[in-house]
Amino acid sequence: MSTYRHAAWTLLLAAGVAAAAPGDLWEVQSYSSNFRSGPGTEHGVVTQGDRGDVVMELQREGEWLHVSYNRSGSTAWAHESLVDQLTVPAGEAEDSPNFDGFASTFDPDDPENQFGAPAYFSNPVHKEFGVVRVDAVNGFFSLDDAIRDSHLESLLRLWVTADNSGLPGTLVVREADGGAARLIHSDYRGNHDLQAPEPPAE
Repeated sequence: MSTYRHAAWTLLLAAGVAAAAPGDLWEVQSYSSNFRSGPGTEHGVVTQGDRGDVVMELQREGEWLHVSYNRSGSTAWAHESLVDQLTVPAGEAEDSPNFDGFASTFDPDDPENQFGAPAYFSNPVHKEFGVVRVDAVNGFFSLDDAIRDSHLESLLRLWVTADNSGLPGTLVVREADGGAARLIHSDYRGNHDLQAPEPPAE
């Protein structure tokens, strides 16, 4: 398996099991851990993770995590018993030293805002380990793919520059109204369109 390791990722949560969400990072706990093509042991093994590998969560189905495990964005399913969570819940992370400066770019009334408020994003929240969650506004998900990707790349570069931690940057983009994660754009694990939430039953 192709991996990207960083010393900071060896830090584990000090207490409890955090609520998982798309974009969260997990560390593999055992050697030769089977990653499968689907959420269950009846599915074939796609690859094996080694102890210390870090994977990124895309979605969850019961006790199974759909994860991205290399820079090209390859995906597989891992049982939750094989991994320990690294990323803390949004709102509980210790801010990057430069997060306030990054967040100020979303406030057009902030006198230190040198870049102008991003037109399609709001409400940035730091989730630790280079992961930031933002809300999509002003019809972002309806944009042409190329335009959407351009805005994502600009925001990711802005975040990586502000963070300056040496960690790969990751954006988790969610619906501003419903709060459902819809897209991940990352230096670390490629780009992923997440399954849009089902509309409520009539």
